[in-house]
Amino acid sequence: IRLSLVGSEMCIETGSRNDIGLWGGPWGEEYEYPNDVPEIELLLPTEFALESPYPNPFNSQLMIPFEIPSTSDVSITVFDVLGRRVFSQKIQQLPPGYHQETWSAVNVSSGMYFLTFSAGPYTSTIKVLLLK
Repeated sequence: IRLSLVGSEMCIETGSRNDIGLWGGPWGEEYEYPNDVPEIELLLPTEFALESPYPNPFNSQLMIPFEIPSTSDVSITVFDVLGRRVFSQKIQQLPPGYHQETWSAVNVSSGMYFLTFSAGPYTSTIKVLLLK
């Protein structure tokens, strides 16, 4: 079975097609390709969400998973405990779906940081701990 995304449509291929328009099974038997293959629905998020960044505590790289239900501008900002911005990333017109960004904390010292995620009307802040 092979799944592929063509434009906005999911295509499913099973078996291997021979020269006479029939599909071959695993032992060489032939059968016509069925027209009633069920459609696979791509599941998109229904709401904005910032998932738990991982690993937390982290050493040098922090994965930041999030979900957006519609095309949105996304902002990820990290502040230290004194409120100074130490990292900021803006992504414009990100398509709906499940996404992940990475913060490489190589130029900051160990300690507690506050990660703020904003997309559309949604904003969330999570504490993360950097241990070097």
